[in-house]
Amino acid sequence: NSNENTVERNTISNIDRGVEVRNITYGNKIKINRISNVDSGIYLIDSDESQISENDISNIKSSGINLLRSDNCVIQDNAIYNNAAILGSYGIYLHTSNNNNITNNRYDSNKFGMRIHASNSNKFVGNIVENNTIGGIHIAISDLNIFKENTIQNNGCNNPVTCSYGIESSVGVYGPGNNNIFYRNNLINNLPGNAYDEGVNQWDGGSATCGGNYWSNYSPACADVDNNGICDIPFAIPPLYTTNDNFPFKDLITTPPPAGCP
Repeated sequence: NSNENTVERNTISNIDRGVEVRNITYGNKIKINRISNVDSGIYLIDSDESQISENDISNIKSSGINLLRSDNCVIQDNAIYNNAAILGSYGIYLHTSNNNNITNNRYDSNKFGMRIHASNSNKFVGNIVENNTIGGIHIAISDLNIFKENTIQNNGCNNPVTCSYGIESSVGVYGPGNNNIFYRNNLINNLPGNAYDEGVNQWDGGSATCGGNYWSNYSPACADVDNNGICDIPFAIPPLYTTNDNFPFKDLITTPPPAGCP
């Protein structure tokens, strides 16, 4: 095993995997690399407390960043784009990876922006997920994650058979995610819809102060009689319509939540 390594300022292309770290390691840093035209961009396997930051990852056949059984990592300020060669091309894929912080990354023009599978208690904050051809964020059997201050826009297509949604937590093969929190996200013009939830999740921050989300298919036309910036009627999340965003924003969200919010 090899710990606390730094892989920095490299140009990596035309090989199998750009950077792979595995076998129960910790404290590695992978930063400011340019990775393109490889099968997999950055792959952590059993690598905890690692940092992946400021990398430019493009034209990857599968996933830009993969975390497998890797916990307490920081993934921030990466640009992951144009990875759409195969159906399983994700901007980032978390599998059985917990307590990670995924912050201020851009996932643009992949097949999927993010896939979260059997991964719990992660935080996804300030990411831009856009123009991904099949879907934005797909969640399966993953619980207690927080998604806030993300922009999810122009993902998917008009065919619900072949495409996912802006954010999807569906029964599928494995089952949906549950007890996740989504708030202060801007969901804009995703097809076939902005969200699809067959689990039991929370679509606001628990109060009008923390707020809910902005929905391009609801917010602009909603009533706000008291002009507090919150729609007067909750937004029901399809397809079950049993869970609401109780505090949907009338306008695009541009400010972070106040202290004390999730």
